[in-house]
Amino acid sequence: MNVYPIKVEYQGEEKIIALKLDLKHIRELQVKTGREILDLVTDAPRELSTMGDLLDAALRWKGNDNPADLSGDDLFDLLVQQGKAGLADWMELANGISVASGVLQASQASAMLTSVRRKLEQSIDKLNRGEEDEEIPSPKTESRK
Repeated sequence: MNVYPIKVEYQGEEKIIALKLDLKHIRELQVKTGREILDLVTDAPRELSTMGDLLDAALRWKGNDNPADLSGDDLFDLLVQQGKAGLADWMELANGISVASGVLQASQASAMLTSVRRKLEQSIDKLNRGEEDEEIPSPKTESRK
């Protein structure tokens, strides 16, 4: 079976949570958010409330053995407690779910993650050198008349 497994400590014990989206939940996400699924999974790492929605849907596929009382928001919080943070970590999770669900090919997900990690490293290097990143607009001052 094609799922994206993650280990979490849930209610005092280690659990393997199997994540994927089925078509029913893809449709529900699209209706709820007004976005196509590919846009949603690529935006979720930057829009963490959307990540909660994505996780909730990925927990609920037909025939899963995931805890019924575990919500996407709860899973998000558990992952944060385990150290998941930042764009690259959340993108890795969203991409894993996407690959398990047939939304992305593994090579596409890998290329996207590599590109994001490289861009983040370049931006951090620039900040460490005291340079501004071209993509971050500088605050504009208004001239007084």
